[in-house]
Amino acid sequence: MWHPAIGKCTTTDGKAEPTRTLVTEDGNATFVEIETARDEKDMSYSYAIKSSPLPLSDYKSTIKVEPKGEGMSTITWSSTFTPAAGKEANAEEASRASISPASIR
Repeated sequence: MWHPAIGKCTTTDGKAEPTRTLVTEDGNATFVEIETARDEKDMSYSYAIKSSPLPLSDYKSTIKVEPKGEGMSTITWSSTFTPAAGKEANAEEASRASISPASIR
């Protein structure tokens, strides 16, 4: 799996909005994401979180890969979201932890 916290990933095929469901390794959390854009030539992928245990809403993210020479790439993972009221620090911390370089394989 591409992320050590994720134990299971399932996708839907043939839907107007491709959906991916991620379940954590311990089975205690489920994330449902909707693909909003994909550009193979530009090497980018965008998605929105439909549901998750994170203290946020309106989460939208884009992952882009840019070649940087022989065997090297730069990955840019950007996101926007609205933190739950009174949980701004928790929402930012949870979002950063999920995309930190140490969390990606």
